[in-house]
Parts: sequence; C-alpha cells; structure tokens
Amino acid sequence: MTESVHMTGSKLSEFRAATVFKDTVLLVVTEAETEAYIPEIRENLDLLWPGHPDCVVATDGALKDDATLTFQNVTFLQKLDKAVRQIQKDRPETRHIFLMRDVFCPLGPVDTRMLETAMGEVQAQDLEFVLFQWPGNFESYLDSDVAPPVVADGVDLQAMQQNRDGINSLAPAIWDINHLLSVIDAKMGAWIHDADRFPNPVPVAAVHYMQQDGWPTLDGGFLIDGVANPKAITRSYFPASPLVSKLRVEYCGQDDLNKARKKYGLAKATRGLSKKAKHSKALKDAPQWTPEDGAAEVFKSTVLLVLSQADNEKYIPAIRETLDRLWPGHPNCVFAHGGESEGAGVPDDLEETFLQRLDGAVQRIRKEHPDTRHVFLLPNEFCPLGQVDTLMLQTAMTKVLDQDLQFVLFQWPGDFRIALDSEVAPSVVAGNLELTAMRPYWETINAVAPAIWGIDHLQWVIDTKKEAWIHDIRRFQHPLPESPAVHYMQLNGWPTLDGGFLIDGEVNPKAVTRTYFPQSSLMTQLREDYCGADDLRKARKKYGLAKVTRRFSKAAERRKMMKQITNRAPVDGPAEAFKDTVLLVSTYSRNEHYIPAILKTLDMFWPGHPECVVATDGDLDVPGVIRFKDKTFVELLLATARKIKEDRPSTRHIFLMLEDLCPLAPVDTEVVETAMKKVREHDLKYALFPWPGDFSWTFDRTSAPTIIGPDVELAPMQKDWDAPNSLVTAIWNIDHLIWMAERKLEAGVNDPWGFEHQLEENPHTHYMQLNGWPTVQDGFFVRGKLNHLAVTQTGFPPSPIASQLRKEYCGVDNLQIARLKYGLTAFSGHVKARKERKRGLNAKAPETAKPAGDL
Repeated sequence: MTESVHMTGSKLSEFRAATVFKDTVLLVVTEAETEAYIPEIRENLDLLWPGHPDCVVATDGALKDDATLTFQNVTFLQKLDKAVRQIQKDRPETRHIFLMRDVFCPLGPVDTRMLETAMGEVQAQDLEFVLFQWPGNFESYLDSDVAPPVVADGVDLQAMQQNRDGINSLAPAIWDINHLLSVIDAKMGAWIHDADRFPNPVPVAAVHYMQQDGWPTLDGGFLIDGVANPKAITRSYFPASPLVSKLRVEYCGQDDLNKARKKYGLAKATRGLSKKAKHSKALKDAPQWTPEDGAAEVFKSTVLLVLSQADNEKYIPAIRETLDRLWPGHPNCVFAHGGESEGAGVPDDLEETFLQRLDGAVQRIRKEHPDTRHVFLLPNEFCPLGQVDTLMLQTAMTKVLDQDLQFVLFQWPGDFRIALDSEVAPSVVAGNLELTAMRPYWETINAVAPAIWGIDHLQWVIDTKKEAWIHDIRRFQHPLPESPAVHYMQLNGWPTLDGGFLIDGEVNPKAVTRTYFPQSSLMTQLREDYCGADDLRKARKKYGLAKVTRRFSKAAERRKMMKQITNRAPVDGPAEAFKDTVLLVSTYSRNEHYIPAILKTLDMFWPGHPECVVATDGDLDVPGVIRFKDKTFVELLLATARKIKEDRPSTRHIFLMLEDLCPLAPVDTEVVETAMKKVREHDLKYALFPWPGDFSWTFDRTSAPTIIGPDVELAPMQKDWDAPNSLVTAIWNIDHLIWMAERKLEAGVNDPWGFEHQLEENPHTHYMQLNGWPTVQDGFFVRGKLNHLAVTQTGFPPSPIASQLRKEYCGVDNLQIARLKYGLTAFSGHVKARKERKRGLNAKAPETAKPAGDL
C-alpha cells in the first residue's frame, strides 16, 4: 500500500472560524470520483456558512493543496482513520470534528446561530455526537428515554435509539474526536471498511443526538450514484451558488434553472419508455437456455421445491414455464401442494397442514434424490416476475457450498436492514453478492420466501416446530432457541413484489399493472384472472378504477363499523374474564377534563370492560374516582394500587391505561379476554398491548416460552429493552405493580419515563401481544400537544373523545375540517421555513458580513 500526505495548513476561507469552533475542524471526506467538486464545495461553504470551522479535505484521489489530506490505495474507513489521526497529530488542540461527506455540502444558507448554539451545548455538556439531519420526519430514530433532550435557543437535540441502523450516520455531524476514533477502531475490528455499513451501531458507549431539519440539503445529497440529483438543481428554494451552477452545467449544458427543470420534466415523462427499453434489452441479452439443458453445474445437488396450496395450484403449469424462461439453469424442480394435480415432479399425497406438507415433500426428496444437499424453497406466489440474476444466484450457491451455509434468503426489493446484524457473523461478499447475517431472533428469520436451505437444517427446523405443535406457516417463520446455524440475507435478490403475486388468494394488482415486468405465461394467466384478458391497459384501467373507489369503500366500512357498534347488546357488568380485574385510568389535573368523554368511549368501544377506576391529582368528580393531591406520577400510581387492593381485596390484576391511550376504535374483546385468561392461567405478571406496529425486535423468545392461544400470541420481552415496564395499555398483576412502584420510588424515580425503564432486580418476565390496542402511536397527546393523527385519520369511527379532541383542534367536530387545518398548517410551515431561509441568505452575505470570529 502506498500513501501520501499533503497538508501544510488550512487556508481555505478568508473568514475566521467562529470562536465556538476554535477547537473544531471541518473534515470534508471525498473520493477520487467526486473530488472535482471540491473547489465549488469550498466556495459554497464560504458563501452559505460564514464562520465555519477550519476546513480540511480527505481524499483518495489526486487532489493536492494546502488544505487537503491525500491517501492513496485505501478503503473508506482507512481514509477516515488516517485523516482524523493526522488532524490530531498536526492540531493537538482539536477536540471535535465536524464530519461531512462531500455530497452533503449545504445547498442553502446554514443556520449559523443554531449550529453555534449546538456547539456550545456540545462543549458545555461534553456531548460526543450530534447529527444535523436534512428536512424530513426522523422521529422513528429518536428515543427520549435514552437521555433527556438538550434544549437551547433554536436547538432541540433529541437522543437517538442506541441500536438503530444509522446511529453513526455520515450525514453532517459533530463528533468528539476520541469517540470518533473509538467507533473507527470498532469498525476496523469487525472488518467493516465501507461507507454503507459505517452508520450501523457498534458496542461503543455514548449517547448520540439529532437536530432535525438541521442541514440545508436533500436526502441522498447532491449526487446519487455519481450523477447530479435532479432535485438539487431544480428546486427554486435553493439560492444560486457555485456548486449548483456547476451541477446545472453538467446536467443540462448551462446554468439555467428553467432549462434544468424542463429537462427533468422530460426525463420523468419518458421514464416509462426507457424502462421498457431496458427490459427489452435484458430479455434479449438473457442466456439462451432450454429446459433440456438441465440445471447449472452449481445446482447439481440442489432441488427447487415449489410449495403450493389447493386454492392456487392452477398456476403450477404457468409457473413451470415462467421459471424455465426467467431463470435459465435453475435447479431440478419439484412441486408440493395440497390439491389434486398430478404430473411429473408433483407429490400428490401430502398431508393437510403447511408443516406436514413441507415435511412430506422434504422426506420424499431425500428418498427419491438421495444426493440432495440443499433445497431452494420457493412458495408459488413468489415465482419470479422478472429476469432472475442468475450470476448472483450461482455465486451465492457457490459460497453456500464453500462455506457450508445453511440458510440464504433472497429478499424482494425493499429496505430490510432492520433484520440484519453484521456483528453476528462476517458478511459474505463476492462480485454483486453481499450476504449479511440476520438477527438471531428476528421475527421471520425462518422466512417462507425464496431461500436456499441446507436440507438437514431445514429438517431440523421442521422437527423442532413439530415438537412444539406449530403447523401453520405464520409461526413456522418465528425464531427457535439455540438454532445451530447463522441465517443470511441477500437484499434485492429476487424479482417479485412484497407479498408475491397473490394476496389473500386474490391477484396482487401491482403484479399485473407494472410495466417493468416482462410478458410470461404466469403474467398472462394472472391478467386473465384479474380483468378477463391478457391486456396491460385493461388491467391498469381496472386498478385505477379500484383506487378511485377505494375511499368510498372505506367510508362504507366506517358506516358498517358504526352500525355494528350501535347494534351491540348492552353487557351487564364486566365480562367473566375480568371478574378479578380493575381497569385503572390514570390522569392528572391538566387532562382530567377528558375523562367523561373517555368513560363514554370505553363503554362504546369495549363492552364488557373491567370495572373502571380513575386516578388523578386534581378535582375530578366522576364515579369511581380516586384522588390524591400533591403526588408525583409514581406516588399516585402506588397509592391508587394500594387503595384498590384495600377496597377490593379480591382484585388480582389491574388493566392500566393512561388517559391519552383511550381506544379510538372498537377493542378486539376476544383477543383481550383470551389474553386475560392466559395471564391468569400462566400467572404472568405483565402483558403489554401496544398500538399497531412491528415491536418484534423487543422479543426474547429464549428467556421464556411463547404463550399461544386462539388469536393470541404473548411473546416474552427483552429485559434490557428501554421500556420493559411500558405504560402503554397493559395487564399488571396488582402485587407486581405495587412492588415495581415501591422499587422505583426507592431508586428516586417519580416520572412515567423513568418508571418504564429496566429494573435490574425484576425476577419476572414481561410479555407483549402485538397490535393489541386500537390507538395512534404515542396516544392522542405527544409532548403536551394534540397528536394530529388522532383527529385526522379516517380509519377511526366517531366517538365522544374524538369529538372533544376535534373541537379543541379546529373548533368543530368535523373530520374534513380537521384534515384541512392540518394540511394548511403543514403548508404554512413549509412557507415559513422558506422565508426564513431567504431571510438568512440576505442577512449573511459574505461580502458585507462581519468576521464570525468577532461575534
């Protein structure tokens, strides 16, 4: 490896750095392919960020000047590592690095006041990472339970989720230099040298913060795949700048906004034609292969097992022809189904359940093809709809054979990085293949989707599921304790759609209306089933009409739902399952005026609910209220639980609900009552019912058995999760709730957020029932403000609480007016932000600006 370092000091800007940046270096990381933009990037920084820190550029190209570190023949991580250590050596006073990849150069005026305030907070509170994100909604990356927010003038730094992909983002950020080196060392130790995986989490202890809407650029930056991002040069709210001028010249031949926008419009209009041309070429260039040629050499010990069901076996002949056309050289094919079809390679005597059908097929393969080492499992609805990447698949099969891998999943296009964990095992990389290890307890780690299985490993999974009496396809995919193999995934590895070409037994409209899928026998049959003819235009017309009428059908569903609600027979008291349970609604003086509407809504949406008690620190006067003045949240909760136990000694359980998590739609009473019976039967201490969403990443199925019942699946939660005592609606054993509140008070915890955190000495496992409660994320209040989702979503029927919330939000109980107000609010926010950006540009023109160092 050769290396050259060229740097004599930074003379980039004629303006001095702001005083707060005296111990900070702005490190711009570029590459040989993009370093040609560096002169314009420097000019943009001077124009749009007066008073920025001293700037150093790190590259692996040929650029050399007084403010550039040049390293040749290095990986991205090596380049970053060497640049940071060189800065530390040449400027020993440096405490912080403002790290910025070249593509994220600002395109609009930087909010210097906000950045300098943030830098002051970093220094004052010794923060180690602050990310300045481009405009967008990144709430899902934040977790206020990790650490309190840092709020100052124009700054709102929120703690990020600690194990979320992207926590070490390469977007513009302030790094403590020693923390950055620790992350680099951890990546080096894991052999992660590329920029794509650098943002993934590492076991380095530090709280990372994010400032939303903190950087004036676009998602992906000004380059995408080495080509100018059209949005960067066609958006009128970005002012003229040297970088934008250069990008426009490259894009359309001259620095002209209107010409750039015209070209972009034409490009969008012709995109469909270019896609069609690309696919015509792909088909033309596809390997010329016939079924008589047999399987590719690498698949000689592999069988392609296509699983079907009785209600969709009619597609088997078309699937066979489509596989021959779109996957030349595929393994020898066997079809397993539950119907009556007969023919070569079709076992017709399999048992009824999914597991029995799969087990019978695997055993028959073992008997009739004894040299089989691997099974390529393919549910028939995931038959390829486009040309299969045969080179990638054969490379994957080679790696499976060489490294004795037992499971490789080929996922359809989409972002499935949340399922991956590169710390479990090293990635397998070759050519256009990148197999990444999956999280051991990912909810669908045994996915019934296109995948290569070691036949012995597949048989082990089948046998283990059989012992647990798990015969359905949904639970077959769930993880197993002590799995002997690492499971891998190839992203974007299979040409199909999410859900396949059938959804709930009906043709997926997207499968028959997408122009990028070529014609095939299967496509012909699907279109005939969908619209009566093999006609793309007719299929798209039917799908368009279906989309137009969808909102009317939604309205009809809402009316049907309301009719069912109003027709429910009155229930005399609590359901039998809740005879020893009390429904505790916790509120406080500020929100207690919602309680009358909440109680009416509970009676409306949850007939047969437990006897209701309301706890407050205010002056509320309703039946069943318990008042305790001048108490903190945890003190109020403890006092109320003790009072319930004293007044109702037969109470064993409390169904705890905060007032803003009142149901906004009918409660699934069968699920809740069945869960209550399982809690009592297994003496569970806690069962959580979260709002709809995927919380399977909080599960730890190795810590305790999963409890299965009709329509219920209570899964054990991780004890070290951030909120194992979540105050979202949950069933508590009353003694366990009292014990938990007492321990929290002993530890000095009085607030609800601290109550939710882990308690080390808790000996009991807490459980969760997914999608168990009909409300919106975070309830109808978020950070003390009304959650607009609670009053603008069409999926919630009218209710007393929804009426009261809408009246407070827009003055009238009207869904359309509430939605209109929210739309106007969002639009005015964009207008205000645009005006502020213009005002900032006019106020910070560098020709007349006072040097930032004198501020």
